[in-house]
Amino acid sequence: MKLGRRGRALIQGREKCRLEAYAATESERARGIWTIAWGRTKGVKEGDTCTQEQADQWFAEDVADREASINALHLPLTQAMFDALVSLCYNNKTEDVLGGATVGAPLRRRDWVAAWRGFSWWIHQDKKPVRGLVIRRAEEMALFASDPWPRG
Repeated sequence: MKLGRRGRALIQGREKCRLEAYAATESERARGIWTIAWGRTKGVKEGDTCTQEQADQWFAEDVADREASINALHLPLTQAMFDALVSLCYNNKTEDVLGGATVGAPLRRRDWVAAWRGFSWWIHQDKKPVRGLVIRRAEEMALFASDPWPRG
């Protein structure tokens, strides 16, 4: 599967494109975690810049990585479920989301309700709930549940 229109709109609506590297929080600055483009952190350092074309290329690459990881699960997902999962993985470490107990384990059991509930655990930054993440997870959960789920 590939990221659909609704998933792309959700991610880009939340990430916003910035052509100069920034640290999203003081904690990230202290840990040397810099972000650029559409939320890319891989290989980014303070002072980095990019063009819009590079930002869009990185977005495509980063999305493709998440798509491949989700597709590797070989699950009968709807487009809405897939898009919500790409968004959740885009905003977090894919291996933590798909390999963990909150979303990944229920997905592998095809327990769609438990997987849907698991999105709500991904609202913390520095061990504190963040309003923006609560809103994003609510949007992802609404998308995940927007189409009838596959049977077993």
